Amino acid sequence: MGRGLRGTKRARLVALVALVVAALGVTSPALAGKRGPKLPPGGKIRVSEPCSLVGRDQVKFVFDSVVVRNKTNSHSPGNDCAWILKSPGTVADRLVGAIVYPGFTSPGVTAVDLLEDDRANAQLGGPGVIDLSLGKSGFLNKNQSLLEVAPSKRFAFSLQLLGADGSPAPLTNKLRSQLMTLATDVVKRAKHVS
Repeated sequence: MGRGLRGTKRARLVALVALVVAALGVTSPALAGKRGPKLPPGGKIRVSEPCSLVGRDQVKFVFDSVVVRNKTNSHSPGNDCAWILKSPGTVADRLVGAIVYPGFTSPGVTAVDLLEDDRANAQLGGPGVIDLSLGKSGFLNKNQSLLEVAPSKRFAFSLQLLGADGSPAPLTNKLRSQLMTLATDVVKRAKHVS
């Protein structure tokens, strides 16, 4: 009899845990089965064209907003590209993608070396720098809503969300997930970047 009672307690505990997990919306790939819609495919990354990091449809999908490439991109010979995010009832934010490497670096410096220097500089600015297990090296600067990744020794990029006033948008868990979704896709497509 005692053994059956213990089994009942265990079944109740399992049911309670399942109820809590369902209520919190916590899932794992094993529990979730099929995931929702997939991120639209990105194009070929060209280091001379920063707007090739992510596509408009990808940004629209991830941020669920109207997306317009910033018109100043075509007038700027720089290494960055901005997408304007327009959601109803909100002020437009900007997602900025940048080619961090290759760029103006000393001979012998790799993308990973440059990223590690950037990480050290970010850490000098205070706490809030988190290592990422993405590519060869990566980090998230929570204070700047900036994610920087080196998928290889030959290529590094960054993604940052800026508010309408140009200051970094507050980094929420949702924003972190959105940036990670885009960055993960860039890392996958960066295998062919040389």
